[in-house]
Amino acid sequence: MTLIESLVAFVILAMVSASVVLVSSQSVRDTETLKSHYYAGLVADNELRMTQLKHKRLTRPISGTSKLMGRQWFWTIQPTVTDMGYLQQWKINVFADKEKKQSLVSRITYVASVKGVMEEK
Repeated sequence: MTLIESLVAFVILAMVSASVVLVSSQSVRDTETLKSHYYAGLVADNELRMTQLKHKRLTRPISGTSKLMGRQWFWTIQPTVTDMGYLQQWKINVFADKEKKQSLVSRITYVASVKGVMEEK
């Protein structure tokens, strides 16, 4: 084997090794992103249920923070009145940062106010 053949083999080996490192680092980033979205979804579901237990009806948007998996999560719930007076739509957005630039997860639920149903009958 000549020197040139050896150099070509080393160059090919280096290129293959670099691509393997690139693919594995991208996989790690993707895994972290999926974990963040999963945990944000847990926060959204939990906060919607807790808000339902505390409030039957929201008159204004509310926001707060939650701690999950050693991390601080920021969320806002936006109520919207539907065409039916006794039914409200609540949309929650969960953010990873305090500035709330881009939500990781949003969920929508509908909440019926028992008081509103009784008033219509």
